[in-house]
Amino acid sequence: MNPLRLAAVAALLAASTQAHAYVRSTTDVGNPGAGTCLWWGQRTVSFAVNATSAANPPNRAACPDCAPCQDASAAASLVAATLPTWSGATRAGESQACTDFAFQSAGTTDKVAVGNDGVNLIVFRSGQCQDTSVVPQNDACRNTVGACAAKYNCWEHDVTGTIGLTTVSFNGKTGQISDADIELHGWNGHNPPNGSYFTCAESPSCGSAPYASSPLPTACAYVDVASIALHEAGHVLGLDHTCEYAAPYDSCTAGSVMQPTIPTGQTRRALDADDVEGVCTIYPRGAATLTCAPVAGKSSGGCATGGGGGLLAIAAALLARLRRRRS
Repeated sequence: MNPLRLAAVAALLAASTQAHAYVRSTTDVGNPGAGTCLWWGQRTVSFAVNATSAANPPNRAACPDCAPCQDASAAASLVAATLPTWSGATRAGESQACTDFAFQSAGTTDKVAVGNDGVNLIVFRSGQCQDTSVVPQNDACRNTVGACAAKYNCWEHDVTGTIGLTTVSFNGKTGQISDADIELHGWNGHNPPNGSYFTCAESPSCGSAPYASSPLPTACAYVDVASIALHEAGHVLGLDHTCEYAAPYDSCTAGSVMQPTIPTGQTRRALDADDVEGVCTIYPRGAATLTCAPVAGKSSGGCATGGGGGLLAIAAALLARLRRRRS
């Protein structure tokens, strides 16, 4: 199996030649139109959530206010309630969902390691694994990719603003997915901050500097857990970013969940027509899975959030990128 990693930074969905902006993930990373499309053989995919560090950053100094998403239970519950949004994808004018693909909650877990182990994990990380205050310099885990993250539940990836990364294991010949894990880079409780200040509230916006507030705000939106989880779940089911490539992959839809960036303080919790078309084209209700399409793309960026209002922008200060890279 080949692991495909999609990290969260800023970019936008690419367009297909069929007047849709959605892009399919393929086995040929970063090369739209090449490779084999990624897809699940089953129509029900279960997931388990470990949100412990969302409210209690591990191995950090005591921080009673370090619960921007209220508590771990709130974060896990919001994720579990959000992913089935993809299952309800319905085309305009129709009364029934056009797909029978379903995300199913397997509850919470204390598991922290990602990999092709049959458990589709969504885990909140806290603190950089590169930081010696988190992982001792002489710890043997530094010699193995993924080992420190599994031992300390720390963030082992891009340190420049990535907020989420999805690792997909798949068959390199057929594109069939066997496992997918999502890592979310949460705040470490320090100021200046490391990681993203995740929130559960849909509104109002927290403002520009929630890290510096005392007490810390909870009932407001900054980096919305639901919006990030919904976007990453799109990668899990086989969709890539839009607006990320040269023509003919440069079409975008303003409300699409699969855009690679979202401004801080804003939320995107509903699928737009392009997102619906993507999932329903791959997994049409009552019909065979479309294992590949004439045009398919793959991302080499990540999902991010950025300060300021308006449409998503790669130039925003704290962009989260979705990057796919092999390991």
